Amino acid sequence: MLVGQSPFHYSSTGNIVKAIIACKFDIPSSVREEPSNLIKNLIVKDSSKRASLHEVLAHAWIESMSGVAAK
Repeated sequence: MLVGQSPFHYSSTGNIVKAIIACKFDIPSSVREEPSNLIKNLIVKDSSKRASLHEVLAHAWIESMSGVAAK
């Protein structure tokens, strides 16, 4: 989690499941553009349009994070 809360704001589990299936989610404006862009490219219903592993690993935000865990 980037912001400490779920991106799905529904009171019932059924509505949460529907939102997940429809890829309807909210990214707070406080999330920087790079991680927001990556999330939007990963949460895509049509798998042919979803970011590939190669694209994810080459994403600017992921590249900026490489080595952070080792520090």
